[in-house]
Amino acid sequence: MNNRFFPISNNLLTNKTIKDSFYTFWFEISSKLKEDNYLALILKIQYENDNILTLTNLVKVNKENKEGLLEYILERFALSDESYINIPITGIIFSYIFRKGKVKGIFSNKDSNSKTRYHVIDAKYRTKVPFAYKAADYGKIIFEKDLLKEENKTNFKFYYIHLDKDIYLNIESWFTLEAKENINYLKIKYIKKNIEIINWTDKINLSKKELTRTINNKTFIFKDDKVILKSVDKDFKNITKLKNTSPHLNNSFLTADIETNLINSSHKPIFDIFF
Repeated sequence: MNNRFFPISNNLLTNKTIKDSFYTFWFEISSKLKEDNYLALILKIQYENDNILTLTNLVKVNKENKEGLLEYILERFALSDESYINIPITGIIFSYIFRKGKVKGIFSNKDSNSKTRYHVIDAKYRTKVPFAYKAADYGKIIFEKDLLKEENKTNFKFYYIHLDKDIYLNIESWFTLEAKENINYLKIKYIKKNIEIINWTDKINLSKKELTRTINNKTFIFKDDKVILKSVDKDFKNITKLKNTSPHLNNSFLTADIETNLINSSHKPIFDIFF
């Protein structure tokens, strides 16, 4: 594959930096992408420590599907783990190749008529995902199948459900007995335009109308259709213990705290504290 690297000066990944890089990338490759070819693409993120993580799956698009591809990339970013937002990065990498032929059924436009309930999953209120207490409540069931029984699982089923325009859900559903309560588990894959965007697992207690959702590093607890608790698992680096260079404590030191605010995709200091 070919790689096109776009450096990011302020070390922050935002919708604007993704859009700017994408439009520049598309301008550069559009003349090379022939009408009877398609583009295969993976978007990657490079961090300050030179680690590289993928932001998208491998996606295949025709030349006329530029805006649909950008919409998919932005949605993947919105649904991604918060580490893409919080950890300083050095750039975006477009890994791509041209292939002969045309791709069918990708990034087509249809009107939406969904009435499904949704909830916000990210701190900046960018993106929502659906929720329901039963698999059948998500939408129209296209396909339903009984699955082979597994230990401690009863009524094990698979559902393929049409949610909204080009959005479908693959759902595995089963029941277990926990503390004398009948608990329903739903393992859900959210698929948009034939591409898996994200997946999560729901633990549902129907008698109490409680739902616990685990998605990426976040956990949401619903009670009576409302999120009553949200928790986020984060990795923290241990503070390195200072070596004692002298047996005597020196009180001659200065402590400073600089508070910043995100303005135009860049962190700006708003006040300093010294004591």
